[in-house]
Amino acid sequence: MKDFVLYKKDVESLFDYLDDTQFWIKDKHGYYLKVNRAFQINYSLASVEDAVGLDDFDISPPWLAEDFRADDQRVLQGKRVINRIELVGGFDMSTRWFRTSKLPVHNKQREIVATTGVTQLLPGLLAADFPIPRLRSALSAMQQKPSLAWTNGELARHSGLSVSAFERSFRRHLQISPMQFLKRLRLSQAAAALVRTEQQIAEIAEECGFC
Repeated sequence: MKDFVLYKKDVESLFDYLDDTQFWIKDKHGYYLKVNRAFQINYSLASVEDAVGLDDFDISPPWLAEDFRADDQRVLQGKRVINRIELVGGFDMSTRWFRTSKLPVHNKQREIVATTGVTQLLPGLLAADFPIPRLRSALSAMQQKPSLAWTNGELARHSGLSVSAFERSFRRHLQISPMQFLKRLRLSQAAAALVRTEQQIAEIAEECGFC
Protein backbone atom coordinates (compact mmCIF):
# COMPACT_ATOMS: atom_id res chain seq x y z
CA MET A 1 0.00 0.00 0.00
CA LYS A 2 2.89 2.39 0.66
CA ASP A 3 4.09 1.86 -2.91
CA PHE A 4 0.60 2.66 -4.13
CA VAL A 5 0.64 6.03 -2.35
CA LEU A 6 3.89 6.88 -4.13
CA TYR A 7 2.27 6.32 -7.51
CA LYS A 8 -1.06 8.01 -6.70
CA LYS A 9 -0.38 10.97 -9.01
CA ASP A 10 0.55 8.62 -11.86
CA VAL A 11 -2.75 6.77 -11.46
CA GLU A 12 -4.74 10.02 -11.31
CA SER A 13 -3.02 11.29 -14.46
CA LEU A 14 -4.68 8.49 -16.43
CA PHE A 15 -7.94 10.42 -16.21
CA ASP A 16 -6.39 13.22 -18.28
CA TYR A 17 -6.35 10.86 -21.27
CA LEU A 18 -10.11 10.26 -21.15
CA ASP A 19 -11.26 12.97 -23.54
CA ASP A 20 -14.99 12.35 -23.12
CA THR A 21 -15.00 11.58 -19.39
CA GLN A 22 -14.92 14.18 -16.65
CA PHE A 23 -13.46 13.16 -13.27
CA TRP A 24 -13.45 15.02 -9.95
CA ILE A 25 -12.95 14.71 -6.21
CA LYS A 26 -14.68 17.13 -3.81
CA ASP A 27 -14.25 17.54 -0.07
CA LYS A 28 -17.21 17.17 2.29
CA HIS A 29 -17.96 20.89 1.96
CA GLY A 30 -18.31 20.62 -1.83
CA TYR A 31 -15.00 22.21 -2.82
CA TYR A 32 -13.06 20.63 -5.68
CA LEU A 33 -9.78 18.94 -4.74
CA LYS A 34 -8.95 17.29 -8.05
CA VAL A 35 -10.33 17.39 -11.60
CA ASN A 36 -9.09 16.08 -14.94
CA ARG A 37 -8.49 17.83 -18.24
CA ALA A 38 -11.92 17.00 -19.69
CA PHE A 39 -13.52 18.72 -16.68
CA GLN A 40 -11.24 21.73 -17.15
CA ILE A 41 -12.20 22.04 -20.83
CA ASN A 42 -15.92 21.61 -20.18
CA TYR A 43 -15.92 24.54 -17.75
CA SER A 44 -13.36 26.62 -19.69
CA LEU A 45 -10.82 26.81 -16.88
CA ALA A 46 -7.27 27.94 -17.61
CA SER A 47 -5.81 24.82 -15.92
CA VAL A 48 -6.92 21.87 -13.84
CA GLU A 49 -5.38 23.56 -10.79
CA ASP A 50 -7.80 26.48 -11.21
CA ALA A 51 -10.67 24.21 -10.17
CA VAL A 52 -9.14 23.53 -6.74
CA GLY A 53 -11.03 25.47 -4.09
CA LEU A 54 -14.03 26.19 -6.30
CA ASP A 55 -17.48 24.76 -5.66
CA ASP A 56 -20.38 24.10 -8.02
CA PHE A 57 -21.86 27.55 -7.50
CA ASP A 58 -18.63 29.03 -8.90
CA ILE A 59 -18.86 27.21 -12.23
CA SER A 60 -22.51 26.25 -12.79
CA PRO A 61 -25.88 28.06 -12.81
CA PRO A 62 -27.47 28.08 -9.32
CA TRP A 63 -30.27 25.66 -10.23
CA LEU A 64 -27.72 23.09 -11.45
CA ALA A 65 -25.34 23.72 -8.55
CA GLU A 66 -28.18 23.06 -6.10
CA ASP A 67 -28.80 19.67 -7.74
CA PHE A 68 -25.09 18.81 -7.55
CA ARG A 69 -24.99 19.84 -3.89
CA ALA A 70 -28.01 17.63 -3.13
CA ASP A 71 -26.21 14.72 -4.82
CA ASP A 72 -23.14 15.36 -2.65
CA GLN A 73 -25.21 15.26 0.52
CA ARG A 74 -26.70 11.90 -0.42
CA VAL A 75 -23.27 10.48 -1.28
CA LEU A 76 -21.81 11.78 2.00
CA GLN A 77 -24.50 9.72 3.73
CA GLY A 78 -23.14 6.59 2.07
CA LYS A 79 -25.44 6.44 -0.95
CA ARG A 80 -24.20 6.10 -4.53
CA VAL A 81 -25.25 7.42 -7.92
CA ILE A 82 -24.58 4.77 -10.56
CA ASN A 83 -24.94 5.17 -14.34
CA ARG A 84 -27.47 7.97 -14.24
CA ILE A 85 -28.30 9.35 -17.71
CA GLU A 86 -28.54 13.14 -17.58
CA LEU A 87 -28.03 16.40 -19.42
CA VAL A 88 -24.86 18.19 -18.27
CA GLY A 89 -24.11 21.83 -19.01
CA GLY A 90 -20.86 23.46 -20.03
CA PHE A 91 -19.37 26.94 -19.77
CA ASP A 92 -21.37 28.09 -22.81
CA MET A 93 -24.68 26.87 -21.31
CA SER A 94 -25.02 24.13 -23.93
CA THR A 95 -26.18 20.76 -22.64
CA ARG A 96 -25.24 17.28 -23.81
CA TRP A 97 -26.09 13.76 -22.70
CA PHE A 98 -23.81 12.13 -20.12
CA ARG A 99 -23.71 8.98 -17.97
CA THR A 100 -22.82 9.90 -14.37
CA SER A 101 -21.65 7.94 -11.32
CA LYS A 102 -20.74 9.32 -7.88
CA LEU A 103 -19.25 7.51 -4.87
CA PRO A 104 -18.18 8.32 -1.30
CA VAL A 105 -14.46 8.51 -0.43
CA HIS A 106 -13.36 6.97 2.89
CA ASN A 107 -10.33 7.64 5.08
CA LYS A 108 -8.32 4.93 6.90
CA GLN A 109 -10.92 4.88 9.67
CA ARG A 110 -13.60 4.13 7.05
CA GLU A 111 -15.20 7.53 7.60
CA ILE A 112 -16.66 9.30 4.58
CA VAL A 113 -14.57 12.42 4.04
CA ALA A 114 -15.12 13.33 0.38
CA THR A 115 -17.01 12.47 -2.80
CA THR A 116 -15.75 11.47 -6.22
CA GLY A 117 -17.42 11.09 -9.56
CA VAL A 118 -17.12 10.59 -13.29
CA THR A 119 -19.44 11.62 -16.09
CA GLN A 120 -19.01 10.26 -19.62
CA LEU A 121 -20.20 11.96 -22.79
CA LEU A 122 -22.80 9.87 -24.61
CA PRO A 123 -23.81 9.82 -28.27
CA GLY A 124 -26.63 12.17 -29.23
CA LEU A 125 -30.22 11.35 -28.41
CA LEU A 126 -30.97 10.19 -31.96
CA ALA A 127 -27.84 8.03 -32.32
CA ALA A 128 -28.43 4.33 -32.79
CA ASP A 129 -26.35 3.48 -29.70
CA PHE A 130 -27.99 5.95 -27.32
CA PRO A 131 -28.24 3.84 -24.12
CA ILE A 132 -31.99 4.21 -23.47
CA PRO A 133 -33.65 3.83 -26.89
CA ARG A 134 -37.11 3.12 -25.41
CA LEU A 135 -37.22 6.64 -23.96
CA ARG A 136 -35.76 8.34 -27.03
CA SER A 137 -39.08 9.52 -28.48
CA ALA A 138 -40.32 11.00 -25.22
CA LEU A 139 -37.02 12.75 -24.50
CA SER A 140 -36.88 14.12 -28.03
CA ALA A 141 -40.45 15.42 -27.77
CA MET A 142 -39.67 17.26 -24.53
CA GLN A 143 -36.48 18.75 -25.96
CA GLN A 144 -38.17 19.92 -29.17
CA LYS A 145 -41.27 21.37 -27.48
CA PRO A 146 -40.48 22.12 -23.82
CA SER A 147 -43.28 24.71 -23.58
CA LEU A 148 -46.05 22.12 -23.98
CA ALA A 149 -47.94 21.02 -20.88
CA TRP A 150 -46.68 17.44 -21.11
CA THR A 151 -48.21 14.70 -18.97
CA ASN A 152 -46.76 11.32 -18.12
CA GLY A 153 -49.53 9.73 -20.15
CA GLU A 154 -48.64 11.65 -23.31
CA LEU A 155 -44.94 10.92 -22.90
CA ALA A 156 -45.65 7.24 -22.24
CA ARG A 157 -47.57 7.05 -25.53
CA HIS A 158 -44.54 8.52 -27.34
CA SER A 159 -42.49 5.67 -25.89
CA GLY A 160 -45.03 2.94 -26.61
CA LEU A 161 -45.20 2.08 -22.90
CA SER A 162 -47.85 2.06 -20.23
CA VAL A 163 -47.70 5.00 -17.84
CA SER A 164 -46.39 2.85 -14.98
CA ALA A 165 -43.74 1.17 -17.17
CA PHE A 166 -42.68 4.55 -18.56
CA GLU A 167 -42.33 6.10 -15.10
CA ARG A 168 -40.35 3.10 -13.80
CA SER A 169 -37.99 3.12 -16.78
CA PHE A 170 -37.52 6.88 -16.55
CA ARG A 171 -36.66 6.78 -12.86
CA ARG A 172 -34.34 3.79 -13.30
CA HIS A 173 -32.22 5.47 -15.96
CA LEU A 174 -32.47 9.18 -15.08
CA GLN A 175 -33.16 8.78 -11.34
CA ILE A 176 -35.74 11.58 -11.35
CA SER A 177 -39.37 11.76 -12.42
CA PRO A 178 -40.35 12.83 -15.95
CA MET A 179 -41.80 16.12 -14.66
CA GLN A 180 -38.65 16.89 -12.65
CA PHE A 181 -36.60 16.26 -15.77
CA LEU A 182 -38.87 18.53 -17.81
CA LYS A 183 -38.36 21.35 -15.29
CA ARG A 184 -34.56 20.92 -15.48
CA LEU A 185 -34.72 20.85 -19.27
CA ARG A 186 -36.74 24.09 -19.36
CA LEU A 187 -34.28 25.77 -16.98
CA SER A 188 -31.34 24.59 -19.07
CA GLN A 189 -32.82 25.90 -22.31
CA ALA A 190 -33.80 29.19 -20.68
CA ALA A 191 -30.29 29.67 -19.28
CA ALA A 192 -28.77 29.02 -22.71
CA ALA A 193 -31.16 31.48 -24.36
CA LEU A 194 -30.33 34.19 -21.81
CA VAL A 195 -26.63 33.84 -22.60
CA ARG A 196 -26.72 33.19 -26.32
CA THR A 197 -29.62 35.35 -27.60
CA GLU A 198 -30.94 38.88 -27.20
CA GLN A 199 -34.50 37.77 -26.51
CA GLN A 200 -36.50 39.38 -23.73
CA ILE A 201 -36.94 37.36 -20.54
CA ALA A 202 -40.70 37.14 -21.10
CA GLU A 203 -40.15 35.67 -24.58
CA ILE A 204 -37.70 33.10 -23.28
CA ALA A 205 -40.03 32.16 -20.45
CA GLU A 206 -42.91 31.56 -22.85
CA GLU A 207 -40.80 29.52 -25.28
CA CYS A 208 -39.46 27.33 -22.45
CA GLY A 209 -42.81 26.64 -20.83
CA PHE A 210 -42.80 29.06 -17.90
CA CYS A 211 -46.11 30.93 -17.55
